[in-house]
Amino acid sequence: MKALQRLSQMMDIKNIRLSPEELKPKYPVNSEINRKISHWSGDITLLKIEAIVNAAHPGLTGGGGVDGYIHMRAGEGLRTECLGLGGCAIGEAKITKGHLLPCEYVIHTVGPCREDPIELEKCYINSLQLLVSKGLKVIAFPCISTGHYSFPIIKATQIALEATRKWLNNPQNYPKIERIIFCTYTVRDEALYEALMNVYYPTQ
Repeated sequence: MKALQRLSQMMDIKNIRLSPEELKPKYPVNSEINRKISHWSGDITLLKIEAIVNAAHPGLTGGGGVDGYIHMRAGEGLRTECLGLGGCAIGEAKITKGHLLPCEYVIHTVGPCREDPIELEKCYINSLQLLVSKGLKVIAFPCISTGHYSFPIIKATQIALEATRKWLNNPQNYPKIERIIFCTYTVRDEALYEALMNVYYPTQ
């Protein structure tokens, strides 16, 4: 209830509205899956975990928003390693070391620059598949495509949560992951995740 009240306050400021239908849980309660999900509000580059995701530019050379910030914090070594990867297609994912970041690895994925839900969903799925293919179990996602690429924030949040939930529902995937962290940085994004988390990862 507190999350919904806070969302209402924030949405009045940001001119964003969620209908009662959009707030209804879409999945049954699953405490085992819920234990693998976290929402953290703060600077993703501070997370000392196995892998963080970078919402990257196709050239993988750094850009605006979280992409440029991750490159700045990681240092020149990240840019050098990225130059050897030959870029990254929209919806695909590639991995590098974390360099000067506290995380071990950075998974770079390129979100769509227009409203393309299929390509955005692929960003989350391919990042998870790449993570587990490397034997890694912990990942943090920023909000992909909602900055400079201007993907509608509500739809992008719904896609992020549903894509990861569907992936976790697969019994072949579930044991391979320990933690998925959704990292938000703005008050708007934090409020949206607080409200919509219960749609895809209900607790009661």
